[in-house]
Amino acid sequence: MKKIVVSYDFSKPAINAFCFALSIAEQSKGVVYLLHVIELPVMYDSVLMPALSFENDLYKDR
Repeated sequence: MKKIVVSYDFSKPAINAFCFALSIAEQSKGVVYLLHVIELPVMYDSVLMPALSFENDLYKDR
């Protein structure tokens, strides 16, 4: 495999998956890409869901 995408959420299973992907990539001379997705708050019934501290910083820049 040339390209391997590993979803990553900083959990123990994600760390294990990352290590496994690295070993496969090493054997096949491939590349590992980590994917970490952050869900931004959405409007539900005109009530804004609580934002995390780093999300507040993102909104300040706009």
